[in-house]
Amino acid sequence: MVQSSFEFHGVVAGVDVSDKSSRICVMSAPGEILLEDVVKNNEDAFRAKFTKFAPLRVVLEAGTHTHWIRDVLTSLGHELLIVDPRDPRTQGTKKTDREDARRLAMAGFLPAGYLNTVRYRSRATHLDLTQLRARGALVGARTTLVNSVRGLVKPLGGRIQRCDPKVFPQRAVKDLPRELLRIVLPLLRSIRELSRAIAACDRRLSRITAKRYPIAQTLAEQIPGVGPVTSLAFVLTVEDPRRFKRSRDVGAYIGLAPATCACARSWSSVRTASCTRGAPTGT
Repeated sequence: MVQSSFEFHGVVAGVDVSDKSSRICVMSAPGEILLEDVVKNNEDAFRAKFTKFAPLRVVLEAGTHTHWIRDVLTSLGHELLIVDPRDPRTQGTKKTDREDARRLAMAGFLPAGYLNTVRYRSRATHLDLTQLRARGALVGARTTLVNSVRGLVKPLGGRIQRCDPKVFPQRAVKDLPRELLRIVLPLLRSIRELSRAIAACDRRLSRITAKRYPIAQTLAEQIPGVGPVTSLAFVLTVEDPRRFKRSRDVGAYIGLAPATCACARSWSSVRTASCTRGAPTGT
């Protein structure tokens, strides 16, 4: 992520981020180390460390902590280059935190566009996407409990008719004998509470969509089979459609791309493969 107003003065910091701490290497030229240090992974520690520096270029790999690190460092006027962790230009045979930080700092001196950088979503979009993922986690938990109840009672002769998960507890009460119902009753109560929590999430997401993402409402209304949750997930995942040169690039970005077979002078496009990149659970 590059800030257009940033003026590069020849100083680069490579940051190798681990779970609890990060290794920092600051260079004034390739191989000329000014500082090496370790900083704890929290906002106060990063702010205290990087406040000491004039605006510099910071290179780090995309990862779990990248969002908040980006927010802290850009607020201090630093330029961020967030690189793909699989970029071979930042890899090496010797893997230590110190060596990784040095390699990232060295990569910051490469010509513009040479690194495979990653574009991160804005904080507001990421917060809304997190709300959607939280809903997905609730849906996943409810599905697991519903399947558990069915699996527990079936060997004992119990069978619950197919129904919407929202009414599964009521259906189970009608279909199960008393002795089995007594066993799974705590699970049914949890399913009922999860359904209430999912409904509350749906109401919050509806307000978010109406207020900030009217295009998601349009997609849900115009495309058959696409509901409000799926349309919102798509809009939040893409965020800014102007960064794609062609509409087909969007499909590849989210994991829908045709498999190809190329050998010698022949080339063919096979079926479309799906890896649902970044799609929240339950969409």
